Amino acid sequence: MIQERRRTPRYRIDATIAVDGGTGRAIDLSSNSVYFENERQFAPGESIVLILPLEHTGRGVSVNCRAEVVRVEPRGQLFGVAAVYEPISFSVPPETGS
Repeated sequence: MIQERRRTPRYRIDATIAVDGGTGRAIDLSSNSVYFENERQFAPGESIVLILPLEHTGRGVSVNCRAEVVRVEPRGQLFGVAAVYEPISFSVPPETGS
């Protein structure tokens, strides 16, 4: 049996993200990591910039962060990339009666 090492839950998504000036397709996401497909072969330990769009919260809203590549694996003509970043959290303020 393989023991789960993840500390936070992952959520399956299918979204285009910006990765170091290019694009990638996010496959899953957690509060401190992302797994995405990309044409570029990054190296473990490499620092990259990610922009994760938050389409449903408003036009142009996104999370920008710097991440560290922890794993890269071939996926056909693409590469699967696992990267970690400083934990982020999302919260919605309570609606006011104003």
